[in-house]
Amino acid sequence: MKLVHDNDWKAIHFQNRTILRSDRNLYPESTWWALVSTVEVKPMDEPGHYKVFRPNLAKALKPCPFCGCTDIVYERYSHPSGWRWRVWCVDCMAGIDPGYAQDQSTVQRMWNSRA
Repeated sequence: MKLVHDNDWKAIHFQNRTILRSDRNLYPESTWWALVSTVEVKPMDEPGHYKVFRPNLAKALKPCPFCGCTDIVYERYSHPSGWRWRVWCVDCMAGIDPGYAQDQSTVQRMWNSRA
């Protein structure tokens, strides 16, 4: 499930970080939209709270080389030439966006080889 489908969500719980809906002003609009539209989540017991779901460990990303955070997300976005992928850290916002990556594995290799 993606958060974009729930208008009443309150918090996203990553492994080492929780992002509240009220944190929206702390993120650029494109990053916030990526967070609510691309991150897979599962409902928790408390209403409005979701845990980030990582269904495919083969697509795992190494921790951020700058802050050490393990909450790294893929983002698929529209580009004039078609869909592209980028990766970014939820904590410090470091990321890789080559502008040409048409699949997750490209940015996964780039992120993991520098981390």
